Amino acid sequence: MQHIRSLQSTHLILRSSDLDPASLPALSDDTRPLVIGDGDYRSIAALLPLLPSSTLLVVPLAHKDPAPQHVHTHARRAVCSGRLAADARTALVDNGITWLGERVALAAEYRLLEEGLVAVQTAVAAEACAYLRALGVDARIAYDGMKAGQGRSWSLENQAPSMLELDGSPPGLTLARARSALLITLTLAATLSPPIPTPMRCAAWQAYTSTASWHRDPYASGTDPSATVVHSYPSPGRIAEHMAGPGHNADAPRRLEIARRLLRHAHVAVLAETFGLASSLGMQVRDVLHCLAEGPGGSWVLDAMGEAMRRLHAGERLADVDVRSSDRGLERAVSRTRRDRTTVAAALEELSSVLDVANSLPLATPVAGAAQQVFVLGAAQGLGRDDEAAISRLWA
Repeated sequence: MQHIRSLQSTHLILRSSDLDPASLPALSDDTRPLVIGDGDYRSIAALLPLLPSSTLLVVPLAHKDPAPQHVHTHARRAVCSGRLAADARTALVDNGITWLGERVALAAEYRLLEEGLVAVQTAVAAEACAYLRALGVDARIAYDGMKAGQGRSWSLENQAPSMLELDGSPPGLTLARARSALLITLTLAATLSPPIPTPMRCAAWQAYTSTASWHRDPYASGTDPSATVVHSYPSPGRIAEHMAGPGHNADAPRRLEIARRLLRHAHVAVLAETFGLASSLGMQVRDVLHCLAEGPGGSWVLDAMGEAMRRLHAGERLADVDVRSSDRGLERAVSRTRRDRTTVAAALEELSSVLDVANSLPLATPVAGAAQQVFVLGAAQGLGRDDEAAISRLWA
């Protein structure tokens, strides 16, 4: 294996210990440069033009288990890109590595998309938490209710306890990493031909930037967890003190349902946006869907609607939404009852009601507002009567 030692930097790790040793023979030979990039996107992108076209880029990914018991379980989740023979691609799957395509930068771009998705889902969770706290809902009731609903996501389950002051040690991205991933994605999307609209990531980036502005030095928040984005919303006590009285939690089920609608529809919008970006960058959306399901970008929407959204994005027509999702290579049917099904028009109406309540508090909900505009555009494009999953056609 050629290590290209002259190109090493503090931002790029070139070491085989990041991966399961069993995968290395399939990845490299005596002449192929193997780059394991664990730096941020900018550092990897700056290095790639200096490398030969035969380079294979391997980018380790975060594991959805915030505290894995086995190091190899954490390290073996990765994506790679570059020229690779078909038999070698097959060998990678068993070692937790997904090949995304021949363009070398694809692996780094995928991690950028995944981190952006997690960052948006964290911002959505922050809006939902701020929303329920502003309405006077008990923190434990709020967390348990959201986690049990269709707005569930890895970000909600792991970040909301900190947002609701139930736990002070959230895993995941730092605030600076989340902001960076979102900003780079916005720039990258604008340079594509044609440019790709990214309303969900743009709204989330504004929320993270607002959080950073609370610090005297905008960069002093670099090591803070991304869950601190909840601080971009006003203190719940200022809004809710006049609302919290005897039995103020009696109406919690209705308020929780409103928050779950916010989470679910926002997750649909950002997943559709992610598929659009991935496709425009040259990735196979099927591979992207599989990778997301294995990591911290997971959600109820991804599990129950991801395959339908992928097929609709590809131009297929689904008369009946019978969704199949993939869990570590094993297909399993996900049953969506009539109660689970929501049309684009119904989702738009529900998001509008969420924003009406938020405006009456008042509470800013920029990510929910961006999601509403996505569904407004969907309705305007004639998708109103279609299943909510059809919103992915906006990025087709």
